Amino acid sequence: MSQCADILHEVFEERIRQDIKYGPGHDDLNTYEEWRQIIKGHIDREGTDLPTQKRLLIEVAAIAVAAAQAADRRDATSRFWNGTHGQRAL
Repeated sequence: MSQCADILHEVFEERIRQDIKYGPGHDDLNTYEEWRQIIKGHIDREGTDLPTQKRLLIEVAAIAVAAAQAADRRDATSRFWNGTHGQRAL
């Protein structure tokens, strides 16, 4: 496998771990702004060594994938995009 494929495989494995930990329905509860805050919180964590830094980056990538998956399950007028917590925008 190429280096890129190896990294993407690690991201995929992290997504599986997240789904097992939180359950698949958990992701759909977050708004776009909440996803931004979750990602920012992970980016702001400090890694003291290269393996820890890489692990944090893999987690951030997997969280971004989770957000994109949640977006795919919604349409442009859902609460994901407008923050209305499930109410349709008028």
